[in-house]
Amino acid sequence: MKTNIISSLFFIGLAALLTAGCGENKAAEDITALEQLVRFEPNNVKARFRLGLAYSSVKNYDKAISSWKELLKISPDDTAALQLLSLTAFRLERYADALPALTRLAQMQPQNAEAQQNLGNVLMKTGDFEGAKLVYKKAVELNPEMYESLFSLGAAYVNLGQKDSAQTVYQMIREKNTILANRLKERIEGKE
Repeated sequence: MKTNIISSLFFIGLAALLTAGCGENKAAEDITALEQLVRFEPNNVKARFRLGLAYSSVKNYDKAISSWKELLKISPDDTAALQLLSLTAFRLERYADALPALTRLAQMQPQNAEAQQNLGNVLMKTGDFEGAKLVYKKAVELNPEMYESLFSLGAAYVNLGQKDSAQTVYQMIREKNTILANRLKERIEGKE
C-alpha cells in the first residue's frame, strides 16, 4: 500500500520511541501492565493504543490489531488507531481488517487524495475493481499530480476489461512518469 510517507514514518518513529530500549522482558512487562490497566479501565483509549503498539513491537500483530479494534469501538474517529490498524492489516494481507479502517479514514478525510488512494488499494486487493475505480477517480480529481493514483486507476480499468479507458490513462501519464506508464502499458498488453 502506498501510504503517506511522512505519516508512516511518524507512526514507525512513535512505535520505536515507545518501545526504545525495551528488551523482550521489558516489552512483556509493559504488555502485562497495559493489559491490567485496560482490564480495570476498559475505556482508556491511550492505554489501548499503547497496548497495540506494545504488541506490535513484539510482532504479535493479531493482538495489536485486536487492541486497536477495541479502541475504535470506544473512539471510532481515532485517526492514529485507524492508520496503524489499516497499515498493519494491509501489510499482513488481512484486507478484511484493513477495509473498514481505510473506509472510515477516507470518510473522515474526503479531501485527502492519499486516504482515497489507500482505500482504492485495499479495494483492488479484495477484487472490488469497480469500487476501486471510483475511489481512484476521486483521488485523481483531488490531486492530478499523484501518478500512483492514475496508474492504479488504469490498472482498475484493465481489471474491468475497459482497455480503452486504461489506454486514455496511459496517455495521461506517459510523459509525466515513464516507469508507471510502462508498467500500465504492460498491463494493458497483458504482459504483467
